[in-house]
Amino acid sequence: MLVTAGADRTLTIFFHDGTNDAETAPWRAGSTKAPAADGSVVVEFNRVVNLPFTFTDHSTCPAPAAGARLPFPVTAGERRPR
Repeated sequence: MLVTAGADRTLTIFFHDGTNDAETAPWRAGSTKAPAADGSVVVEFNRVVNLPFTFTDHSTCPAPAAGARLPFPVTAGERRPR
């Protein structure tokens, strides 16, 4: 996963998983609230989205490194457009 933090401490997560290219875009993104006091976060995978590159060849979007792959398929969230 590639994780970036906003000024308000919210996190944006970019990730690859086992559904990429078959059911979903090559990578997707999600966001979380700021980490809890103990450093934990809750990721709501139902809210992950496709980035603009999914819909057109004329956009650029941050991509996680090829090895930044979740060890499980994320079957929730936005799917690959038809």
